[in-house]
Amino acid sequence: VNGTAFLKALERVKEIRQALSKTFGQSNGGTASGGSISDSVEFSSRPGASSLGASSALRMMEHLAQKQEQAYERLYHWLQSHLQLFGSQNQQQSAAQKKVSFDKDPTEEDDPDSMDQALQHPFVQAAMYTLRHVPAFYRHMLELIASRRRQEETRIFLLALTSGCNGLPPMERLAHDS
Repeated sequence: VNGTAFLKALERVKEIRQALSKTFGQSNGGTASGGSISDSVEFSSRPGASSLGASSALRMMEHLAQKQEQAYERLYHWLQSHLQLFGSQNQQQSAAQKKVSFDKDPTEEDDPDSMDQALQHPFVQAAMYTLRHVPAFYRHMLELIASRRRQEETRIFLLALTSGCNGLPPMERLAHDS
């Protein structure tokens, strides 16, 4: 599936839901993080308005809300996967990989700028921009990114302290403790 088309479709669904909420008097503004659509939609009692049409529109809006929520969740999980923000599972896998290859320079294996490069990619920026419509997912994604950066900086510092990096001796050896 083309990622750009996915993001455009997700934005279009948001616009459609907003238009439907204006048409049918929805009170929560059509956000994906809101409660059930059926709880917040009020149909105006116009003369001649059939209950069948109202219930059909309500079902359509509920179905659209479910699909939109699934799409946001899919985008959230894709960003986690793409940016490698898995937490302890990712750390265990990378630790196992590091045990296998002792002869490599530890700084070559994990490029510290790889996350920054990934975050600079236009599609990732567009995905993050789209994800802002679901504040819980957006905030959690920002927390995961900050945590991953903190872990990476700590790892690089510990490497410099104990093993050295870029051909320099470890900082620990340079200390003049008495």
